[in-house]
Amino acid sequence: MSDMQNPYPQPRLRPVHLGLMFAAVYWTFEAIRDVLVFNKGSILERLFLPDLLSLVMRLLAVCILVAFGAYADFLYGKIRSAKDVPAGMMPQMNLVWPSLGFVLLYWVIESLRDSFAFGKGNFWIRLAAPDSTSLWMRLLSVFVIILLGLYVQNLIRERLNQSVDIQQIKRRLEETVERRTADLSILNRKMQEEIASHKRDNERYQKTIRALNVLCNINEISVKAADGQKLLEQACQILAEGGYAMAWAGEPRPEAKGRVKVIARAARNPGDLDFLSVEPDDYEVEKWPVGRALFSEQNIHIPNFLQTTQTTNWTNLAMKRKFQSVFCMPLKKRQSLFCVLSLFTESGDFLSEDELDYLKKTARRLSDTLSRMDGG
Repeated sequence: MSDMQNPYPQPRLRPVHLGLMFAAVYWTFEAIRDVLVFNKGSILERLFLPDLLSLVMRLLAVCILVAFGAYADFLYGKIRSAKDVPAGMMPQMNLVWPSLGFVLLYWVIESLRDSFAFGKGNFWIRLAAPDSTSLWMRLLSVFVIILLGLYVQNLIRERLNQSVDIQQIKRRLEETVERRTADLSILNRKMQEEIASHKRDNERYQKTIRALNVLCNINEISVKAADGQKLLEQACQILAEGGYAMAWAGEPRPEAKGRVKVIARAARNPGDLDFLSVEPDDYEVEKWPVGRALFSEQNIHIPNFLQTTQTTNWTNLAMKRKFQSVFCMPLKKRQSLFCVLSLFTESGDFLSEDELDYLKKTARRLSDTLSRMDGG
């Protein structure tokens, strides 16, 4: 595992390597003791060609040092591999007692060697009260084992401290990410709301401009108008070209109450004009928006055919044509009802309040012009 994958890098000297190194130091001091204390040849001979008995006893001590190093390396590796374990659940390992155990094992082996190999007295005496030279050599090895144990214990302590630090950093990062995510979520929601609000404002503005342009154009033709029929035809054409789906004017039919005769019409899509041939059934006349405008002589606005509570066969056919809404405006001539100007919008095109106000002004302008031409 690379250091990028594991935040706890391997130490340069692993415990098992230190065990081998201290074993080599022990071997060297044993050779020096044989030469200086027991006069057994030269240093090179005792290093590389010791007698069989010394070789066996040295190997026993070396095996103890290497075994302790391997054991310490195993414990540290176990701690190091637990990188995803929370610090509070990290296994607690103490090398004090294992170190003492290996020290005792080494001390017993040294006593056995002195007693049975070198004939230096009773085993129990060599175990409890060795001579000064043997004691010095044993203490050196004991010091090596304890030093190795302390080194590994320090590595474990550092690893645990790193775990605590990393867990704290990780927790702070998670809290920061959660806080930033929540902030971004709120900011994103506000931005979406602002975008939607700007979009609605822009649509409302565009629709208001649409109705204002219609009013201006109708004001222009009203000044020059001399014929009511031609005026209504031009008005319907202006409304259709101004962005509305269809506009048409119908005058009341005296022989059919609540019904009208089409006297002017225009549509953005000429095929939609066929819809004007659809008349409501007798029972629907009073619910028909044009009929309601005739009876009440008031503006009738159905903002959404899908949401109207007065659904009729006529409104169903209107929805099949993909009409969204209708706005019926009674036009008067000298205070008497002359006709109803109906304005249709397509699906998704709702009339705004400001737009309705300008359309009402347009209807009043047309009524005034019709009255003027009639001599009123």
